[in-house]
Amino acid sequence: MSSRFRVSNTVIRRIEDLGVSPQAVLRHAGLPLTLFDQERVLLTTDELFALYRGLAAASNDPAFGLKIGTEERVERYDPIAIAALYARSFADALGRMARYKQLTCPEEIHITKKDDGECRVRFEWLLAEEEEPALLIDVCFAWVVEIARRGTANAIRPKRVEFKRPAANRTLYEGHFRCPVKFDARNNVLVFEQTDLARPFVTHNSDVLAIVAPQLDADCMHFGGCA
Repeated sequence: MSSRFRVSNTVIRRIEDLGVSPQAVLRHAGLPLTLFDQERVLLTTDELFALYRGLAAASNDPAFGLKIGTEERVERYDPIAIAALYARSFADALGRMARYKQLTCPEEIHITKKDDGECRVRFEWLLAEEEEPALLIDVCFAWVVEIARRGTANAIRPKRVEFKRPAANRTLYEGHFRCPVKFDARNNVLVFEQTDLARPFVTHNSDVLAIVAPQLDADCMHFGGCA
């Protein structure tokens, strides 16, 4: 596991597509203005959190994290998202997301099945010394939900979204996730029905997985850092 996060070039392009200047983001974040000029952008947890606070300040758009996490152009998916999209089922996709995150950066995706039939998905930044930015949570949750929607042709939606933050923009979030949203929760959690885990992905492609998965494993071991 690497101690740093890799910021994909596709994320940087996505920021520009949404009309926000990467330079403005870096200024708000207090990060070097030449950061995105590097071939490989690697950040500590503190720097990653600063970047997402900078995104929130530069965009001034409460939906910005949802927009970043909802990438419709598959050609811009990073390798982890591609491996998830072409998985056999939603359970397989979540498992691949969790495995590659654990391998490549100080981040874990916890997938917990409860006795009440719920499946809870929670992100944890292992080296964090402060609360994760709300916009980062929005990106992560939107990313998982977009994979689930696309993989099952809109057959899956969350049962509930739980945010630790105070109530704000409820209509926005409930409209995006198409489910109830609970604020002032104990943790930031995406909740699905366990029965959704078995849903097959219409996007499953074993030939693509046979190419992508071994290469992703090799890149993880050789380079480290999130793709």
